[in-house]
Amino acid sequence: MQWEDATPRQPELDATPAPISVESGPASAVGAVSTRTPTAPRRRLWPVLAVVSTIALVITSLSDVGRGATDRLRDSLPDLRIRTALAAPLVQPEPAELSTPEETPSAPVVAPPAEEVDAPGADATPARTPITFNREGHVSVPNGYMVFPPTFQTYDGSYDVLIHFHGNPLVVAESAEVAKLNAVVVMINGAGKGGYEAVYGDRPGVYEELLASIDRGLASRGIPSPHVRRIALASWSAGYGAISTILATRKGNDPLDAIALFDGIHASWEGGNSRSFATNGVVQTTSQLTPQLLEARGKATINKLQMKAFVGAAKEATQGHLYFGIVHTEIDPMAYASCTIATDFILRELGLSRHPLDPIDDAPPWFTLKAMENIYDPDKVHQLIPLTEVHDGDLHVIGYSGATPEHHAAHLFEMSQTLLPEIASRWARAE
Repeated sequence: MQWEDATPRQPELDATPAPISVESGPASAVGAVSTRTPTAPRRRLWPVLAVVSTIALVITSLSDVGRGATDRLRDSLPDLRIRTALAAPLVQPEPAELSTPEETPSAPVVAPPAEEVDAPGADATPARTPITFNREGHVSVPNGYMVFPPTFQTYDGSYDVLIHFHGNPLVVAESAEVAKLNAVVVMINGAGKGGYEAVYGDRPGVYEELLASIDRGLASRGIPSPHVRRIALASWSAGYGAISTILATRKGNDPLDAIALFDGIHASWEGGNSRSFATNGVVQTTSQLTPQLLEARGKATINKLQMKAFVGAAKEATQGHLYFGIVHTEIDPMAYASCTIATDFILRELGLSRHPLDPIDDAPPWFTLKAMENIYDPDKVHQLIPLTEVHDGDLHVIGYSGATPEHHAAHLFEMSQTLLPEIASRWARAE
């Protein structure tokens, strides 16, 4: 399928509500105090004022009780992570209509002097207008494509970018849109001979060349002075090889802020070179292993050097320096360490342990992408069933059940419901 023939859907975005106009009230409404002594006629009003004050105190007390009930309700809600996993994609509520109180015609309303009252909204940030640019189709980058989901916008040329390795491009692009990720999306699918590791490890500077090409691509579409703000590296399946190599070879002057691995984090067995198996096929039984690999698998010792970059990134995540998310199945490729074994190695290095999850209550919602209709039989798709989790700082790991190709594919199809929303939320909070 040609990319031009299957451009991801671009639904209309809700317009931003107009700002609410607030008028200043009379001086008495903003705390002005009279120093005059009441005259005799005014003294006859004190009993009435006392009754009015009592009613006001009762109303205030009821309001405080209402606030207390709200606080108790808020505190009773489940853990934020579970609420996010169980919720449908967030939709901003429509602003409530405000009723304008009727004016009293007895006296004109006079605004207080500026030096006495701060004008409402004086320090508010004025509404910004996003840059209009050509979003159609795609832009070629080294080994891949760049597209512009309708959720992406920029006001000054700065932008966030999701660079995803391996997997159907239409699924990746639509997943970013569903997750409401405000970022351009770069998809690199298929690295040729030697795998992703060779592309980003055999010649220094390939990753930096990719970043420069993204800037040029945005400029060609009409965005002035494009400059990257934050980078997320994501991958499914074998694409992890690109990320592990980039982490080990990058110059470090890029604003890397997030890493997301979807059922893909592996390493060779110590003493056994499994690179060809990792990129060209899956071993079905141990009888297909070479004697060298069979012996290495028996020792179950993972290649620590290949895991070094991931361990370092995970440590940074626990310290809050970047986001690192891992979701994986129970698939055992035999010729090399599984996602479970590789992830457990990272956790042991950091002194962390998994905790059980409820397979029903903690399961993310199932979302059917439009892009899935033409590439996969919906009857073969498996629901994601969570088993374990680890959360420490900005390191998030969830292990799911399943050991079939269909379970593996589910992690690609459900990106928009697992890790991508967490990155979208992280970046939205930092705006």
